[in-house]
Amino acid sequence: MKMCCSSKISRSSKLSCSSKLSRRLIPVLVVLWVLSMGSASAAFKYLHEGMVPSALKGQDLVTGEKVEWKPGQEDGQVSLVVFWATWSPRSLEMMRDLKDVQARYGEQGIQVYAVNVDGQNVTPTVHKQVKQVVNEMELPFPVVIDQGLELFYSYGVIAVPSLALVDTEGRLSYGPSGYSFPIRDRLIDSIEELLGLSAPTAAVAKKPVYQAVKKATRYHNLALQLSNKGKYDRALRNLEKAVAADSLFGAPHGLRGEIMLVQEEWSAAVDAFTRATELDSTRVSAWAGLGRACLGLEADEQAGAALNHALRLDDTYTPVLLDLARLKVRAGDQAAAAEYLAAVLELNPRDPAALVMVGKQFQEAGDLASAVAALQAAMEQRVTLPLLANPDPKQR
Repeated sequence: MKMCCSSKISRSSKLSCSSKLSRRLIPVLVVLWVLSMGSASAAFKYLHEGMVPSALKGQDLVTGEKVEWKPGQEDGQVSLVVFWATWSPRSLEMMRDLKDVQARYGEQGIQVYAVNVDGQNVTPTVHKQVKQVVNEMELPFPVVIDQGLELFYSYGVIAVPSLALVDTEGRLSYGPSGYSFPIRDRLIDSIEELLGLSAPTAAVAKKPVYQAVKKATRYHNLALQLSNKGKYDRALRNLEKAVAADSLFGAPHGLRGEIMLVQEEWSAAVDAFTRATELDSTRVSAWAGLGRACLGLEADEQAGAALNHALRLDDTYTPVLLDLARLKVRAGDQAAAAEYLAAVLELNPRDPAALVMVGKQFQEAGDLASAVAALQAAMEQRVTLPLLANPDPKQR
């Protein structure tokens, strides 16, 4: 099955760009592929280690008390913000473990904040169901419902559940997506290290994380807010200010690349994401964006190289798995595409783009009932997406 759509560049331009891509990207990729790979565990598209996350405001689901958290506001406090949903089995497992984490380390200086993301528009029925689950688990930490999924979009959550461990200075220290025994173990090690209860272990030892100039961070965060409202010109102007304030800050280049993807400016997206990877070669979202931009240019070889590099950094980053599925569809390998889609839906069973592709596979197989069910589920989720959630190259 060949994916196609209207493009803003001609076929000859695509070929020229593809050749240019080869000269520019292959030397970088070859060097990086021979390096030892770590696990970047990138749970968030717009929030990376060393960056200051958005503040949290809401109402505790059980007590009704006002909940306010601002990164770094409490002296000596380590914070753990978790995104979870009642429809996610891994979320429930994680919440039970975090109950023990709060009880064990609360007096040492950690505070867990649970953000429920069951849906964008929480009806009274859903609200009641969520509160019932929270009461049954007897959680010892605040639980707020993310109305409109505003915090979800601000962080750029990739999959549910996701965790953001924030140090005493208010910067992201560890942010994995999903939940597993290795993630749980590394989370405990990281918490104990931040609390000064243990020395860094091999699992949490890493290179120093770049900390951007605060002025640049403010411009970037404002650009993100504008982008999610579709105000791209204003967003780009703020990103220029962010780069001027801190030329070594990679996030503004990554966000510019995301905007270029939405506007189908594939070559400009390649330039932006390439710069982001040059500034931080461990930035999973930048490699993922580079792969998607290459897909838009129909430079499949370069797309595959960038996407597989991102996958080696973090094999739970669902946008990468989804784009690798698209590559397999282009190559006519439906079985391999189905495996990638299954991995996406295991991590995020409500991913609309994956559901659309699954629906099309059912349709081609003649299973119309399953196709309709998958496409209906995709439509239900699609209406809740922010504008930058999941641009789909070559398929509109």
